[in-house]
Amino acid sequence: MRPRSSTAACAALSLGLGVGAAHAQTRTPAPRGPTVELWYRHTSLPEPGGDGGTHAAGVGLFPLHGVRVLRWVRLGVGGEFALRAGANGHSDGLVQTVASAGLQFPSKLMVPFVVAVASGGFAVEQRFQRTFAQFVYTLGGEVGTEVRLGPLGLGIAFGYGRTVEGAVYQNATWLRVIVPVF
Repeated sequence: MRPRSSTAACAALSLGLGVGAAHAQTRTPAPRGPTVELWYRHTSLPEPGGDGGTHAAGVGLFPLHGVRVLRWVRLGVGGEFALRAGANGHSDGLVQTVASAGLQFPSKLMVPFVVAVASGGFAVEQRFQRTFAQFVYTLGGEVGTEVRLGPLGLGIAFGYGRTVEGAVYQNATWLRVIVPVF
């Protein structure tokens, strides 16, 4: 039979460990500031006379990433420059602003998300020895995830939307590779 004092000491020790472990599990990391992301996006945007493969580079700001109360909300705004394989071997330039809003599900390592995406800008095209600009916009959705290791990270997202360019409506699919910078 154990002396009574050691049993009390063991009970106090286990109670203390339990409280400390529970406290350690409820701690959340210190809030970060807004996140800046760089991305590469390949879009399949078919057009008559060309395959419509579009290569875009962009930068975006996600201002709510550091706000604990709104950590489930994903809002972003950014811009991108793209080149699209156009008709008869021409390359079209596109300049767009991109906005997204949706939900994210942050954990210690991964941040899966689902967002609605809207982008709009201008496509500069050369057709029949003439250069002109057309307004182009896309409305769609995107699903993806980011893996974060401290300040570094890497993400991937898949999207689908409806693109309007001039009087032409077409479906667009894309793959986006994301690099959170800070």
